Amino acid sequence: MLVSADVLNPDGSIETITKEDFLYTHRSSAFKRGERQGIVLSVKLKVAKAADIEEEYRKSEETKTYCKTRQEGPKLNLGSVFASLKRRINTKNKIASIAARIAGLYSLSAQKRVYKQCLLLLYGYTDLSHYISDKQINTFVWRDGDAEQQFSKYKEFMGKVFEDLTIEIEEKI
Repeated sequence: MLVSADVLNPDGSIETITKEDFLYTHRSSAFKRGERQGIVLSVKLKVAKAADIEEEYRKSEETKTYCKTRQEGPKLNLGSVFASLKRRINTKNKIASIAARIAGLYSLSAQKRVYKQCLLLLYGYTDLSHYISDKQINTFVWRDGDAEQQFSKYKEFMGKVFEDLTIEIEEKI
């Protein structure tokens, strides 16, 4: 829906750029990758009629509601850590999936908690439970001063459960 955006450049100039200038890829852009610097001041969207605006607003509200059940709120968290999760096909993952499906008969939140706890138990990382969201295994929550050390273990754990992981956040050392 993006048509163009007004961007404040590092030199203080304001430039109007097009959607193509963002160089979008899956969950990334030239700004996110650091290929382009600046602050987006405003955007122009391709919405022609008031009915379209109302429909987009409705979709936005639905998405917000959906996200609240599947993502942590405004806590100290890194959001989605990995770009995509492709589960390894092995016995441990199958057991966790079966247990989660059974728990899912009660609720989605129970299904997600059981899945996380089973994986942590089966892979021997139960000490990470406090740092991984109950809503989404792909969310690391920065709960205390030990979180930085635990994040390395979290990446190790995720590498055992999933294959071809691509980290979505920028790590600064």
